[in-house]
Amino acid sequence: KNITKILISKKKNTYAEYFFETFNITKNIICVLDKNLFFKETNPAFEKLFKVSKEEICKQKFTSLFVQEDKVKNLLSYSLCHNEDLHFTSSSYFNNQEQIEIEWNVKLNHSKTEIFCFGRNITAQSKEKRQLENSERKFRNFFENSIGLMSIHDLDGNILSVNQKGREALQYSEDEVKELNIFQLIKSKDHNFLTDYLKRIATEKEDKGIMVLNAKDGSEMYWMYNNMLEIDDQGKPYVFSTALNITNRILLENEIKNVHQILQQTNDVAQVGGWEIDLISEKVIWSD
Repeated sequence: KNITKILISKKKNTYAEYFFETFNITKNIICVLDKNLFFKETNPAFEKLFKVSKEEICKQKFTSLFVQEDKVKNLLSYSLCHNEDLHFTSSSYFNNQEQIEIEWNVKLNHSKTEIFCFGRNITAQSKEKRQLENSERKFRNFFENSIGLMSIHDLDGNILSVNQKGREALQYSEDEVKELNIFQLIKSKDHNFLTDYLKRIATEKEDKGIMVLNAKDGSEMYWMYNNMLEIDDQGKPYVFSTALNITNRILLENEIKNVHQILQQTNDVAQVGGWEIDLISEKVIWSD
């Protein structure tokens, strides 16, 4: 029995040493509270983050750290009363310092005499996340409100996204375009050109030209495009496409060519000409 007690005591001492080392060297913040939520112990990371000494903080309650003090107090009361661990994220402040966002894990010890609080400073990550969300929101607004066709597709031709103007021009809803492949929007006789395009942009990373797409009602639309190959966060390639609708210009050019051709043919068949008078020789001649 004595040997067993000694072994258990050594084991406890070993765990205590590990905890003490972790307590002092970790970059995460750790604090110990009494049952009334007053600070009993804080680690160096806590004191550095809040710029406060252990003597000063031990006069304070844990809930005094938070912007939403009453809300945190209610959360703690409920979880401790039901002997449940508590996980939450909240903004904290101390000595009028800049607000700090911390992810907390709170746990009652086995004897229910002390409360262990483990915190991770996520202020920088949260700021970065908000900036990213803001950038994504701006891009989405730009994407949706662009006057031309803007779209995203993969290297198999599957359409991932099309902006509002593009959907309206092609006469497809937002849900419908997500089920489309570019091969469905062009005539089967032109599929080989699309295959060549997909191979080309995968190799060259960029491609530009004119592509004819069929709208939902079957009408042909001419688009002058400039496409770039990009890589997403998961390392998967996708193509970002911007295109201008030049259908009216193409149709007008074709109409002018047709009119010119008809006039030329009429002139050749009718041999249209006119009479000319030479006043010097006083002769009248026919000219083509």
